[in-house]
Amino acid sequence: GLLLLLSGSVFAQTITVGSASGAPGEVVTIPLNWDNNGADYRTLQFDVNFSLTQLPTVDTTDCPLPPYDSADYIQKSCEQRPAPDDNQVRLGLLRLAGGIPAGKLGDLKFTIAGDATPGNVPLTLTGVVIEGDPTPIIVNGNITVLPPPAPAYASNPAPGLLDVGSVIQNAPDISTDLSISNSGEDGTTLTGSCSETGDPGNVFSISNPAFSVLKGDPADVVTVTCDSAGAITTHSGTMECTHDGGDAGEASPAVYNLSCTITAGPLPAYGST
Repeated sequence: GLLLLLSGSVFAQTITVGSASGAPGEVVTIPLNWDNNGADYRTLQFDVNFSLTQLPTVDTTDCPLPPYDSADYIQKSCEQRPAPDDNQVRLGLLRLAGGIPAGKLGDLKFTIAGDATPGNVPLTLTGVVIEGDPTPIIVNGNITVLPPPAPAYASNPAPGLLDVGSVIQNAPDISTDLSISNSGEDGTTLTGSCSETGDPGNVFSISNPAFSVLKGDPADVVTVTCDSAGAITTHSGTMECTHDGGDAGEASPAVYNLSCTITAGPLPAYGST
């Protein structure tokens, strides 16, 4: 219920809800600050409203903070309200004697949902009750949900021409390696797979097409082989590597233009006796 309203001087005062940012699954701390502008107010109550979908849990252990939790206060509560108002934290202070001093009232620790949508989650104040019923300055806060850490695709050689080389027809096949690495954020894993999307001469094949690279680990190697039994000519093909990398790296699919030249062997030397 509402706190008892006591008479007192009316000055401009400010209640501020802090702001913070974090990734899904992280815990962020939001300070609650009070500025009495030098006046004595013995009664203060307000609700902090938030989204239960984006912020499913809130820890009020550090609210109120000293000195607001001392024996000077008849009431000193800071709690998440019961359903259906559990999207609110209510702070209530009633001091026995003297005004409530300016300072940080407490910290609210919100857990960002693991599937939270990136963007701003507002933290808004409602239900403000101050002794004497003045009109306070209210500064609402927000929690910025950051995109989750993302891997990033990188390769050596880079997307574009991937020349397997030149080989004599029916000689041992030739191969070249494509090294795929994760240049994204720490703790991420880049996954994907490479496949031929064009091979008119039917000479190219891919070994170890799937890759999974933890950030900081050595690159995975995809091997492209040219079959020397193909026709004598320069063969062209296409390989695409689809992946789950973010915007920081090469886009998906990464496209490679394959090339392999098959040549005729030297003519046998003619001799007679």
